[in-house]
Amino acid sequence: METEKDPASEPTPIAIERLCLECSRIVGLGELAYSTYCSAVGGVSVNGDKLPAYKERSPKIAEAWNIAAQSVAAEVILEVQSMIEQYQNSITKYGSVNK
Repeated sequence: METEKDPASEPTPIAIERLCLECSRIVGLGELAYSTYCSAVGGVSVNGDKLPAYKERSPKIAEAWNIAAQSVAAEVILEVQSMIEQYQNSITKYGSVNK
């Protein structure tokens, strides 16, 4: 049975923004996301044009991909942190899992 989350424990927009800033230190995250997207769609845009290489994108588009990738990374970090906390809480509540 899953317990309800306390709304006060939910990440705030400020916490997510802080994580995004931390994620921005990961070099190439936007490029990885864009390259993966291009591969997934066969290198062709929705209107049938060939998608340019990441380095050929405008700085504005490259920055948008960086921001999007950082946002996803921040959400993953929050989810992993939550999973770790749940595991630690279960250990505290029920004792070692190695019994």
